[in-house]
Amino acid sequence: MVSGHLPIGAIVGPQGIKGQFKVKPFTATPQALSAYGPVTLDDGRQLQLQVTSVNAKGLAIVRAKGVETREAR
Repeated sequence: MVSGHLPIGAIVGPQGIKGQFKVKPFTATPQALSAYGPVTLDDGRQLQLQVTSVNAKGLAIVRAKGVETREAR
């Protein structure tokens, strides 16, 4: 974790082939992940998250600008 930052979720894996991924939210609701504005990953990159749905396990299915394929980093 980046020093001085509060974790709001953890990426747990890809979802499909179009760049979406699953996030385990640490927020009150999974949809709240979108409200935080750009988030910073451990490697320093920033992503703007958009929650598209929530699966049966409570994981947020998320899209991020610039992530268009399953292989994108």
